[in-house]
Amino acid sequence: MSSFSNHFDDYLQYAPMAAMFGMKLAGVKGRSTWGEMMTADVISAALMAGVVNGLKYTVKRERPNQRKNNSFPSGHTATAFMAATMLYKEYKDLSPWVGIGAYSAATLVATGRMMNKPPLAVGCVGWSRYRYHVNGSRLSFIRPDFP
Repeated sequence: MSSFSNHFDDYLQYAPMAAMFGMKLAGVKGRSTWGEMMTADVISAALMAGVVNGLKYTVKRERPNQRKNNSFPSGHTATAFMAATMLYKEYKDLSPWVGIGAYSAATLVATGRMMNKPPLAVGCVGWSRYRYHVNGSRLSFIRPDFP
C-alpha cells in the first residue's frame, strides 16, 4: 500500500453533506427546518474543528511526509463522519440506505487516508464513534425532541 496514491478522499469527505443539502434543496422532507438544520450543522462543525485542532496541536504527531506535526487525528475522517452523521440524523426515516451510504462514504475516506498517508489507524477509525455521539447531541440544544 505504500505506493498507493489517490486523492478521492479529499472530495469524498464532503459527499454526505452535499447529499444532505441537495436533498433539502430538492424538497425532500427531513426532520428539521432549514434554520434548525443549519444551526445544528454549524454547531457540529465548530465542535468538530475545535476538538480535532485542539488534539492535533496537543498531540503533535508527525505527518508521514515529516512536514508538520499535526497528523493525529485525521481531519478528513472527522469531517467525513460529521457529514455522514448530519445526513443520517436528518434523513434516517427516509430509508436505511441513507445511513448505509453515508457511513460507507465516511469509512472509505478513512480507508483512503490510511492508504495514502498511513497515520495512526485509531486517528481515522476512532472518529466514527465520537462523531455519532457529538452529532447525536448537537440538536438537543435546538430541538429537545430530536433523538
